[in-house]
Amino acid sequence: MVNQFETPNELPHNATAEKLVLACLISNPQLLEETISILNAKVFYRKEHENIYDVIEKAYEKLTKIDFLTLMDLLTKTKLIHYLGEEKEIKKLGNQLIDNNCFEDYIHLLLDKFLRRSVIQNSASLVNLVTDQSTSIDKIFYELNNFLDLINKHYKTNKQNSKISYLLEDFISTINDNTIEKNIKSGFKDFDNITTGFHRSDFIIIASRPAMGKTALALNIATNITKATDTSVAFFSLEMPTQQLIYRIISSETQIAIKKLRSGQLNTIEWKKIKTAALNLSSLKLYIDDTPNITFSILKAKVQQLIQSNKDLSLIIVDYLQLISNNNNKNTNRHQELSLITRSLKILAREFNIVVIVLSQLSRNVESRNNKRPILSDLKESGCISQNSLIETKLSKVQINQLPQKKLLTIYSENANKHLVLSSINKVKNNKQKLIYKIVTQSGYSILLTANHKLKSLAGWKKCNELNTIDKIAISIEHNYLSYNKTHFFTKSRKPIVLTKIFEKILLIHLVESNIVYDIEMHSINNFIANNIVIHNSIEQDADLVCMLHNEDYYKLPETKNQEKSLAQISVLKHRNGAVGTFELEFLPQFAQFINKTI
Repeated sequence: MVNQFETPNELPHNATAEKLVLACLISNPQLLEETISILNAKVFYRKEHENIYDVIEKAYEKLTKIDFLTLMDLLTKTKLIHYLGEEKEIKKLGNQLIDNNCFEDYIHLLLDKFLRRSVIQNSASLVNLVTDQSTSIDKIFYELNNFLDLINKHYKTNKQNSKISYLLEDFISTINDNTIEKNIKSGFKDFDNITTGFHRSDFIIIASRPAMGKTALALNIATNITKATDTSVAFFSLEMPTQQLIYRIISSETQIAIKKLRSGQLNTIEWKKIKTAALNLSSLKLYIDDTPNITFSILKAKVQQLIQSNKDLSLIIVDYLQLISNNNNKNTNRHQELSLITRSLKILAREFNIVVIVLSQLSRNVESRNNKRPILSDLKESGCISQNSLIETKLSKVQINQLPQKKLLTIYSENANKHLVLSSINKVKNNKQKLIYKIVTQSGYSILLTANHKLKSLAGWKKCNELNTIDKIAISIEHNYLSYNKTHFFTKSRKPIVLTKIFEKILLIHLVESNIVYDIEMHSINNFIANNIVIHNSIEQDADLVCMLHNEDYYKLPETKNQEKSLAQISVLKHRNGAVGTFELEFLPQFAQFINKTI
């Protein structure tokens, strides 16, 4: 009989680190926003520490407000507090990590110990499984795969915030070995000159008014990439059935007009062109899915299936954003749904390390202007706020036009659990001068903002021009709000506060004047607090690249149009990784084809 593999009596752990991290989280509950997705109770080796974190985690998920006293009370009631010490000791231990700026180091120390314990424990189970002759090979491989998935998941989590010294070593090694990943070229020269190609994990929006040719452009990009590389591309068409897309692809390849293809009146030469094109196209790794009314969860499942069967999937295209369903969530309005969907698409791009291109319809506001060339605000689901708006930071309220541009900064916003927490910003944007409205609540809170900026109401996110005096909007207040002094609350400097949220009725809404306005691009949450009012951001903030497609010929009279060729303008209005700019492509409408502009 084979001796079984036994695990050591003492597995890797650091009880002091566990105690320090717990004390830090209790003393500084706002840190839970950063740790809740990384740590779970099983990361703690000591059972009493595991139980303490479990209480903290459940409190974070269930309570609308969470602070030091709340957590202390819960841990006292569950008779767990004595494992950490007295109130003063907990505060001292918790602030020790913050003061020394080493909280993240201790988080990764816990993950390191947990990873080592997991390897030992699972390895022991696998050895015992393998030595049992009655266990099938299929069962062994199944358990082995589960083990590797578990380890890989936590290994990635542990590496997530690697120190820059290690990241630089990897970067230099990659360059020396000439294994740096190549960007994905669109096949359009001027487009690639501006973007340097699409970067893996990029989320890209291509937007236009209807009938500008964005579907044709996206199809052209898809075929260009699959022709030039050995990678796979998936095209999710929520609007057009596969047959219509095939007509467009064949027309573009053969230069036979779509109208003629549909008529079926083709000569021998044209049939030969079609057969040749079909033979060439059949070798491309291009996948087309025309499932209508698709939800994001189904879309993600389909991408996962493609990746499992095609490890070289480099890019997906979704046509178009506004047709993606909301997973039957009836508690959100459409503006909120689109924000959730764009955030999910960005996460999808990062999770699978692929490029995600989503097409989007622009609002009708474009048609009301003399100059119909689209601008970035035409895409936004929200607008801008006055330059005098006060933004809630950790230690003070700061006017939006005075927020530091080149300094890491956290401001208050509402997280997925509907708690008001500190969240980091990417940048502050000046959107020049616009007409603004004033909203005033019953107790006197007010804000100046553009008509299309969204606020949090009881019915979900609503634009300013959709609100009226029967609506209630979200207001941030101090934890002990019944006794606080509003005048003091608006002073420039104060001690760190804990914010909670109530809904307050709107007293009046009226047009004020034209004023300079600003907006904030958040890092991970699509809202922030200004003048104590919870307001939203735009769908474009999730995008790494935003392109607008415009064709002036669309607005010309039929007799003045060139039916065979027109110039389309593509404006790169946002580029997180590089330059912006405008270029032109020739559009051949009869073939649904874009080509590089000829000199």
